[in-house]
Amino acid sequence: MKRIKVILTVFIVVIAAMASAQETVKIKEGQTLLYKINEYDGPVDQTVTLTSLASPMKISWNKKNKYDDKGTFLILKAALESAINIIFSFPINSNDDELSDVLPGFIVSKKMFNDLKSNKKTKIRVGCELKADDMTLKSEQPMYIIINGKKTIVNTLNVTWGTFGDEMWILDNADYPIIVKVSAISKYELTEIK
Repeated sequence: MKRIKVILTVFIVVIAAMASAQETVKIKEGQTLLYKINEYDGPVDQTVTLTSLASPMKISWNKKNKYDDKGTFLILKAALESAINIIFSFPINSNDDELSDVLPGFIVSKKMFNDLKSNKKTKIRVGCELKADDMTLKSEQPMYIIINGKKTIVNTLNVTWGTFGDEMWILDNADYPIIVKVSAISKYELTEIK
């Protein structure tokens, strides 16, 4: 019995240390997000650079695959505020494509984030699906990301949706709810912010 108490105490201390060590991630103009993406022909790197955070937000992206796909998006304020449509695969070679009601698969809208924080649920529509699915907050989880060269613990919202148990981890940041990891038809993970 005494051994169980010691183990529980150690476990609680470790969890408390992790929670206190978590940092609030400050998203800034000019930062680059590095994602590892599992594609059909193997893993590839994709960068998303936050060129401008002013409205409209401008991002440039580059998928380091054999085609060297790249492009830019202008994400309008309406999409950042309330869109529930997310595209996980970026179109080939976009050039300042304006997104007014859909978000590229690196961020969720403030509405989705706030709904998850306050109601533990929201709606999501992935790609070209006609029907929106219920997305539910499963838990809050610490995850590691390299930020400016330093391995850092950040808090994320782990959410699920769909009939196949798709999962996503969203950075706990109300201003910029960046997608940290996706395990769905697309699988990718944010590994570094620099």
